Amino acid sequence: MIKINSNGEVVISAPKRVPQKYIEQLIIQKEKWIIEKINSINEYYSNRRPISYANGDKIFYLGKKYILEVIPSEKNFIEQDEEKIYIYCKKTESADEKKKILEKWFREKISIILENLTIDIGKKVGFLPEEIKIRSMKSRWGSCNTTRKIITYNLHLVEKPISAIEYVVLHELSHIPYPHHQKEFWNFVEKYMPDWKLRKKILNNKA
Repeated sequence: MIKINSNGEVVISAPKRVPQKYIEQLIIQKEKWIIEKINSINEYYSNRRPISYANGDKIFYLGKKYILEVIPSEKNFIEQDEEKIYIYCKKTESADEKKKILEKWFREKISIILENLTIDIGKKVGFLPEEIKIRSMKSRWGSCNTTRKIITYNLHLVEKPISAIEYVVLHELSHIPYPHHQKEFWNFVEKYMPDWKLRKKILNNKA
């Protein structure tokens, strides 16, 4: 099995009995895929500008850009209007603490969205996971453990438009009956989402 980790490194796992030559041939066969994956990870990092969690910072929520405003408060909480997201916190709170406050709010919001979308789309396609997890991931938008039927979503999906999030949900649900990316898998995705290619481009900021 060939994987690309979050640092862009190629990781190969195979039984000891597998000949070295077979592994080398597999790498050659997968060369295009490996390059695309590494480029995707590099592009992901280059497009993510660091946030200082100060007034005026720009952040994305469900595909829309908001201005961040920090307001002194004895209690930590978040508010949102049409143009801004407000972080209420103590003056002494560090950037890391402000990040935690915002990520907690993001997690609460995206958890509800992903749970509802997974149930709605899952019922349409006839497959539902046993469990849904959300965590910060650096190199993928979602993953599906087909054996245990556990779907894990990337916390950063909270930055993306609903149309792109729907694509990720369908993609991972489709792995329950099709644990691969062969023709049958994509036929299944297209059956329920004919415009999946456009949604995927939106997801990866290429539309």
